[in-house]
Amino acid sequence: MTGVGHESHGLYYLKSTSSLSCTATESLNLLHEQFGHPSLLKLNQIVLNLAKISSIKCESCQVGKHICSSFPSNVEKPS
Repeated sequence: MTGVGHESHGLYYLKSTSSLSCTATESLNLLHEQFGHPSLLKLNQIVLNLAKISSIKCESCQVGKHICSSFPSNVEKPS
């Protein structure tokens, strides 16, 4: 048994005890995607134990930062 509680109007209420704890481990990329692709600074504010992480490798974020380059305006025309 992990805890004791009761049900009321379709919701379950657990009585908190000091011995009950819950931890979850997710991959950094999964957390980054689930929270809407935040920057590393913002992700560190949401999940406090990520302070050791120095970068996020997200292809979607990198592609989103690319800009379109225009063609040169002085293209020589063949004669």
